[in-house]
Amino acid sequence: MEKNLNHDEKNDIELMKEAMQRTDTYDEMARWLTTVWQRKYGSEFRGNVSLTYDLADETFTLRCGDNIKFFEESELDLIPKQLKFFRKQ
Repeated sequence: MEKNLNHDEKNDIELMKEAMQRTDTYDEMARWLTTVWQRKYGSEFRGNVSLTYDLADETFTLRCGDNIKFFEESELDLIPKQLKFFRKQ
């Protein structure tokens, strides 16, 4: 089955919006998205897909396999794009 990265990115953007509506804190949002993305993409990254939020630094960390990227709150919309980029590698 061929990956449709653009379609998945659009779905992940919608998932981010849904997560923001369903949760009260960034930490809850990150855990919710981790659960969803782990199911969707875990096999592509040897079971290691996670989004975490560090309250002290007010930053998000996206881990996909050996790849790690940090985001500020103002960069939330970049997370699905980065996930797509990691999946292309």
